[in-house]
Amino acid sequence: MQRQIGALLRDAWWLMLAAIGVGVLFGFVVTPLLGCAVPVVLIPVFVYFALLRYDQTGKPRG
Repeated sequence: MQRQIGALLRDAWWLMLAAIGVGVLFGFVVTPLLGCAVPVVLIPVFVYFALLRYDQTGKPRG
């Protein structure tokens, strides 16, 4: 699982940072509690896509 997450971070680190940044900024506009909840939701989604997109060696599936 560590290689899968590392491969996704290698390919899409900028997307993860942008999603967390925009989510936190939007969350703090609505309410500070939502600003803290957004990263808690986005990180498991990122891990889920890492498990789906890459095999155990960190190479893309398909």
